[in-house]
Amino acid sequence: VTNGVKPKDFFSALPCTGPKQSVCNVSWKRGSIAYRCLVCEVDPTSAVCRDCFRGGDHAGHEYRIVQGAGCCDCGDAMTWKASGFCPRHGVALRPDGTHDYQPKLPPPLSDALRAMLAAAVKRLLHDAMTVLKDE
Repeated sequence: VTNGVKPKDFFSALPCTGPKQSVCNVSWKRGSIAYRCLVCEVDPTSAVCRDCFRGGDHAGHEYRIVQGAGCCDCGDAMTWKASGFCPRHGVALRPDGTHDYQPKLPPPLSDALRAMLAAAVKRLLHDAMTVLKDE
């Protein structure tokens, strides 16, 4: 799989870019400022940090600046509408609703991993069938 390269060196050479982080989760202490967008929030306890609010598309939205403790909900579709996510968070979707993430693994590595996984599943199924047959 690694063409003779030590695994540590091989994996450290892979691109470090991947999908954007799905949820911000920046946390803030009591008394800190956060933002509630009354158009984008799904839950009245939802809030986002300053950077995510400024990065999101909230033009013309009614919003509130709030103080308190909490964590940023940007990227969490259970608490915040995807249309209000900033560009750094949330899973990018194509127009048909499928995820727009392409893995960064080189094709030979991806093919080798796929083959190894298929072999492992085949072996597990074989062993399970053998055990069930013996019972």
